[in-house]
Amino acid sequence: MESGSGGAGGGGGMRPRSRARASNVGDHGEMGRQLVWLSYTAAATTPKHRTGILLAAVDWRADPCADFYGFACGAASNRAPPPLSFAAIQRRVDAQIQQLLSEATEGVFAPLAAFQRSCVSSRGSSAPARQMRELLESLGGYLPPGQPEPADLAPLVAELLRINSAPLFDVFLERAPHNRSAYAVFIDLPRRSQLSQDVPAAQPDDSGGGDGGGGGRRSDGQPKESSAYRYIKDSADERRLSRLERVLQQLVPAALPADHRARELHAALLLASALDKLYPREKELANSALQRSTPVACNLTQLQTRYGFLDWRLLLEAVFSANFSDSELFYVAAPDYLSRLHSILIRFSKRTVHNALLGLLGRDSLHQLEAVAGDAARCARLCVALFSQEVAALYLRQYPRQLLDTIKNQARQLLERLKSALEARVRLLPWLDATSREAALAKLAALRAHLLTMPGLSNHTYVAALLHDVDVRQDDLFGNVLRRYRQLRAEHARRLRQPADDDRWAYPFVVNAFYEKTLNSIVVPLALLAQPYLRSDVPRYVPLGALGTALAHELLHALDSAGVERGPGGQPHAWLTPAARLRFEARLDCLARQYHATFMRSVPFLGASVPVQFDWNVTRAENMADVAGVQVAYEAWRSQQEAAPVEDARLPDLPLAPQQLFFLHAAQIYCTILSPEDYIILVEMDFHTPSPERVNGMMMNSPDFSEAYNCPIGSAMNPVKKCSTW
Repeated sequence: MESGSGGAGGGGGMRPRSRARASNVGDHGEMGRQLVWLSYTAAATTPKHRTGILLAAVDWRADPCADFYGFACGAASNRAPPPLSFAAIQRRVDAQIQQLLSEATEGVFAPLAAFQRSCVSSRGSSAPARQMRELLESLGGYLPPGQPEPADLAPLVAELLRINSAPLFDVFLERAPHNRSAYAVFIDLPRRSQLSQDVPAAQPDDSGGGDGGGGGRRSDGQPKESSAYRYIKDSADERRLSRLERVLQQLVPAALPADHRARELHAALLLASALDKLYPREKELANSALQRSTPVACNLTQLQTRYGFLDWRLLLEAVFSANFSDSELFYVAAPDYLSRLHSILIRFSKRTVHNALLGLLGRDSLHQLEAVAGDAARCARLCVALFSQEVAALYLRQYPRQLLDTIKNQARQLLERLKSALEARVRLLPWLDATSREAALAKLAALRAHLLTMPGLSNHTYVAALLHDVDVRQDDLFGNVLRRYRQLRAEHARRLRQPADDDRWAYPFVVNAFYEKTLNSIVVPLALLAQPYLRSDVPRYVPLGALGTALAHELLHALDSAGVERGPGGQPHAWLTPAARLRFEARLDCLARQYHATFMRSVPFLGASVPVQFDWNVTRAENMADVAGVQVAYEAWRSQQEAAPVEDARLPDLPLAPQQLFFLHAAQIYCTILSPEDYIILVEMDFHTPSPERVNGMMMNSPDFSEAYNCPIGSAMNPVKKCSTW
């Protein structure tokens, strides 16, 4: 589960606002509606079937009081995750989208199917390499020694940004920090993809060691990266440089004298390597986010004075097709990075920077297309990235309005139960003083929910308008991608002067939930809610154990270390009294110290057992939401049982009581399959604790879990000292 101001791509200043009243998209048959309705209401959740789902993952040989994740998920560790885990649900949704794209050959969604076909049929084509060479020539091509340098880098960088290439930095729209009704331009780090995990078969240098618990620190105080992660990252950097060298070999004329050619290649590779090293380490980014740093506001004059390696007015007006006044503010989200970028770029000639940027464009774009071409699943993911709203509408059309209304009403009822349980806890917490308690309750009362998906995606006219100007040509994957990127940038530019939408949505095909801190709202997409959790004939421990635990986690982000700095409307406002804040921080530190002492792990990596470097200060907000979230969900279930007693039946052939089944469902949503490389990268690049430690950390701090499973005091899942916050 995520938190913060990001969302799943459906929110933020770059999404279009709904321009028409919603009405059902009408270009699909009743059969599709009925199939979705039946999948939701049929006997897929009979007690016998639910037993099978749980048994698919439970390892009965494991001791639940020693390792609850191993007990709940261990039998699935070498197979697919259990069917109702979020990882398994996302896989099914992805496969469903792939099928929908292949079938949408007629009607309003036909351009999506055409794009999918153009991608799947492009395997082995030489056209992208030729088209890339033509694109590089259109951008000025290789500039040889002795030719006059470009007057400024801004025109080239602006054109790169228009085609979604951001090797130096990125620019985007978001609600202005001090005027939520308007959009502003933000300047941030360049986009980087996840590390490639095709690690060469060689032995890493493990001399760096580490204690595996996150205690290692560099001389500057930042936590060390694990030696295995450094090896993976360095290997990925080497592969990127090797790909860049191949592109540059084709870009730099072979007719140049050999020594001149070698110097040209060396200069461009040196700059690219410097840019790679300039990008902040993942833990530096995480710690920066934890410090709640705010973007630096600059006008054009200040931008030019501080970061004068290009003409900022020329760049921004070209990207956004707008004229900017000298008083208009822009927001620099990574000021230290831009300062260091400035110091690097001024050491190279503009000619060298120009050539290197063309090489980086060729490397990254060709690599992306080569990686997806001919692969139907990857092509579908590329289509989702380029046509997010349109694919969302395609996915949504399966659901009849009656079903959507039912799901939304059930989700709201579940959220209200969870909020009531959390409010009850807040009223009784001894570490809160009266002023802080009142503020916490006010924030929870004001919290909003954005459920299912953004309005308008069921409107036929609106969806047709989205796809009206899409130009998809068969056997032209490169051109299709390039044209779509330019179209998206033009749409975002048009949105600059429009009023900002004060809502946040996630695309309906995302199996995740989010807390939007600047709006004090929880965002829950349709794909997460359209599971058989909420049916009236399903035992209460199913929705509250599985979905309730996840949603309570998001509610708790309203009260995490960032949430206590923002008021009921999401505005900056610290509402804990100084004394309560100290007590709150002590409780967060309790979690960090406990996880550090408990979860010390090494993983097998290239024939060695390699310690992994956790940083529990980075993950403590997520761990707090986990620990408190499962308790809130359990209390919501227990209070519902007390208010309206019903017997939550045991499942057939499963010797577990209802309270035990509650915690089993809560654990199994996080069951996943992680290779050692996945695990190493996840520890370095995610705010969340990996699933095994995540589940065990939740349960070992829950007195109700220890009671349900009768865990002896002092066992791993029932330590003598537990940590709690909310």
